[in-house]
Amino acid sequence: MITAAFLAASGLVIVTPGPDTILVAGLVVRSGRRREGLLAAVGMIAGGVVHATLAIAGLALLTRGGSALVTGLRIGGAVLLLLWGLSGLHGLVRSRRRGAPEPPAAGPLPAAAPLAAGLLSTLANPKVALFLLVFLPQFVAPGPGQTGRVALLAAVHLGLAAVWLCLWTELVLRVRAGLTGGPVGDLTRLAVSLLFLVLGVRLLFA
Repeated sequence: MITAAFLAASGLVIVTPGPDTILVAGLVVRSGRRREGLLAAVGMIAGGVVHATLAIAGLALLTRGGSALVTGLRIGGAVLLLLWGLSGLHGLVRSRRRGAPEPPAAGPLPAAAPLAAGLLSTLANPKVALFLLVFLPQFVAPGPGQTGRVALLAAVHLGLAAVWLCLWTELVLRVRAGLTGGPVGDLTRLAVSLLFLVLGVRLLFA
């Protein structure tokens, strides 16, 4: 059941760059700490557990955009990302005006902020549940116990995703030092702020 084909397919899906990896990278670059990236990863995995549960229960349709709950989650997550993007741009402009480099790391975010950002980003994306609903059953033979086997594959898939997000957080943290000084640092902070804005707009109109 947990075949090489399943592991390879899961790994390919997980490491493909997307909103999750961008969000984690942006938080780590912004803060200079792995804490924010790991907290966002915890939120993303928690959201994935919810989606997997809905998919396994055959309730993925509840996560469609017409749901008032999902709409509220999507708007809340979008507003949070937009605020971070605007805050980053404001800090960059302010540092340029006073002619001094911006401090390399922002103040620590409350633990709930990156956790909520990761959770909302994943929960508000109905494609996650629909993907799991289509992807996982391909590796399980129909018959008695199918639900339990799909649940096991979902747990393995989310476990691999958690490992990747931890590794990605560490990688971004290690290369961050070369991305936060001088013109390169300004360009990096500008890119991170714009990415937050793009993610916010994307989530708002998803």
